[in-house]
Formats: sequence, structure tokens, C-alpha cells
Amino acid sequence: MRTPGYIYLQRKLLDNPMVCKDGDHLAIWIYFLLQAYHTDSRQEYYFNGERIKLKRGQFITGRKTISKALKIKESKVYRVMTLFQSCNQTEQRTDRQCSLITILNYDKYQKVNNEWTTSEQRVNTHNKYNKLINKKRESKSVQLKNIKDSFSELKKKFPDADVESEYDKFTDWMDSKGKQYKDYSAAFRNWLRRADAFQRRSDGGNKVEFAKTPSGLWKAYCSKCNTMLLYKKPPYPNTTSECCGVDIYNYDPARVSA
Repeated sequence: MRTPGYIYLQRKLLDNPMVCKDGDHLAIWIYFLLQAYHTDSRQEYYFNGERIKLKRGQFITGRKTISKALKIKESKVYRVMTLFQSCNQTEQRTDRQCSLITILNYDKYQKVNNEWTTSEQRVNTHNKYNKLINKKRESKSVQLKNIKDSFSELKKKFPDADVESEYDKFTDWMDSKGKQYKDYSAAFRNWLRRADAFQRRSDGGNKVEFAKTPSGLWKAYCSKCNTMLLYKKPPYPNTTSECCGVDIYNYDPARVSA
């Protein structure tokens, strides 16, 4: 079977003038390494009227297949394959439909690494990595508690924002939208950045005030489609329109521009 996941790629490959003659040569060579079997195959293939089992470092392909996969002209693929063979990089047998390619000195390019010799070892390592990531990722309740414990630090970083009040708004907004985050602390810091900037604009005399409807709802307008939006509470600094997901205004942009 082919090596799952990745191949071993040495930096000294760049010193090979045949392989690195240009970008197309390098792309085709790496394609060869990716396609070659890393162990002897158990499956049999038909080639040139015979049943064969592919050896380590062998694979079956065709110029059209390589051309389509790499977006390289078929004539260029043929020239590169011919060069690889003439320079003893590969050995090629061709029938009417495809080519059987053997990468000579395959072990030179794909050394056996004892740490990664089987698929099972790779899967186990991948699972251990996932467990480590999940272990480090704390639950929502723990992350929110950590945010509360860091209020004093957040007040220093965002002096113009009312951290406690913004935290209540943040959690209310998450609950109303059904929002979830991998990192709630990072999400709340982004919230505070917008709230901090919003408050500075308000203190500078450009306070954003939303008008109310006769029924007592706050109204705003989508900055993209000008749809009027209604809110039971004053919109938060980072509120975006539900229709288009863009910033909202406290006036109808269409009427102002007219």
C-alpha cells in the first residue's frame, strides 16, 4: 500500500540538477514519490497483458494522468519522464495505455524511519495528539470563570470599557445567538476591543443613540440593504445586522444619501 499521510522529503533533493531543473521537474518528481508504493503490494495489476504485483518504489501511471493532476502540458511531462530515465532516476516500462515506473534507489529518497513504520503507529500518535489538544481545551464554564477572574487585568487593558457590564452583554448575546467558541477568552477580548472603541467615540461627542418606536423598541438600519431592525435592548457595540451581517446605523442611510 502507499504510505498514508506523507512522504520523506530530504533537503538535499534541491542539489539534484535533474530533479530541480525547474518547477515542473520538481513537481513531477514529488508526484512520483507520492504515487510510489512504500511496501510491496498485495494486489495484482494488469500490465502489458500480465498480472503483476508492484514492488516498493513502483507505481503505474500515464502522461495524461500526470498532466491533468499537475496542470503541466503532456509534451512537457513526456520530456521530463524521458530525462529521469536517461539520468537513471527511474526505470520505465510502457504499454499502449500506461507506464510502469520504478524509482531507482527508492530507499535513498524514502529512508525507513523506525518511528513511522506502520499505519497503526501513525494512528496512535494522531489519537494521542487529539487527546492532548482536547485535554488542554477547557469547558465553557471553566473558561467563563477564568474570564471573571481576569477582570482586573482586562480593566487595565481596556480602560474605556465597563468590563463587568460588557461581560453580561457578551454572555447574553452568546445565549441569544447560540454562539460557541473554542477560546472564550479570546472572543471576549475581541468584544472588549469593539466596546472600548465604541465608548471612545461616544466620549468624543459622536455618541451613537438609537431611536425608539412608539412601542418602545430600539430601531436601527442595516448599512447594506437599509432594512429597519428592531431590538428589545439597545444594540451592543459589535451588533451586526441579521439580514446581511454588516454594521448597523442609527439612521436610514438611504434617506440621508437621498
